[in-house]
Amino acid sequence: MISKKRFIALLLGIAAFFSFFQVIDVSSTGTALADNTIEEQKLESVNGEIVAVDPQKKIVRIEPGVLGAEKDLMVTDQTKIVIKGQPGNLQGLRKGDEVTVKYAENEREERVAEYIEVTG
Repeated sequence: MISKKRFIALLLGIAAFFSFFQVIDVSSTGTALADNTIEEQKLESVNGEIVAVDPQKKIVRIEPGVLGAEKDLMVTDQTKIVIKGQPGNLQGLRKGDEVTVKYAENEREERVAEYIEVTG
C-alpha cells in the first residue's frame, strides 16, 4: 500500500509533467494582435507572388502558384516585413514580388500576416 506522502508526491509530479507540455503547446501558437486577436492557432506559411497591394485597406493578395488559390492577407502594425534582408513596410511591397508569408486566422476567420519576407 502506498503512503499518503508518496501519493501526494506522485500527484504533484503528474501535474508538473502535464503543465510542462501545456507550456510547450502555447509557445507554438500565434500571438495577440490588437483588434485582430489570434487565439492559440498555429501559423501557416505560404510562398507565392504578390498580385495586389492595397495600402488603404492594409491587404496584400498572394498567388501561391499555378494550383493555389489567391489569398488576401491583412497587414497590421505588428506584421514584420523584410525586403531582401532589410526591415521594410507595406509601402515597400510591390506587385510581382516573390514572398514567403507566415499567417494565422483570427476569430473572424481573416488571415492576418505575422511575417512577410520578399525573397525575389
